Amino acid sequence: MKSTLFLSLVFSLNFGSFAETVPKSNMRSPEINRLLIDRHIESVGEQLRAGNHKTACVDALKAAKLIKIHLASLKSLEPDYNWKEMREVLLEVSPKYCK
Repeated sequence: MKSTLFLSLVFSLNFGSFAETVPKSNMRSPEINRLLIDRHIESVGEQLRAGNHKTACVDALKAAKLIKIHLASLKSLEPDYNWKEMREVLLEVSPKYCK
């Protein structure tokens, strides 16, 4: 419940709409990495509400991995976001639903 509430709050306050498209490129800018993370996080919330726990698990793990890999560039892009806390919340989702 805490995880879903936190993710919902993050969406409503910080991310807004995710209608943008991701260019298909081997070199991803920090903005594209952030957008991919945003999409995975958005999907986690949607999938949990729909009861699709396995898909929520996969998206949570993907977002957490992207945050870990790109933490430095994400911090420079969005210094006010607590990326480590967001990653921790995403990792809390995985043990619950990755069964």
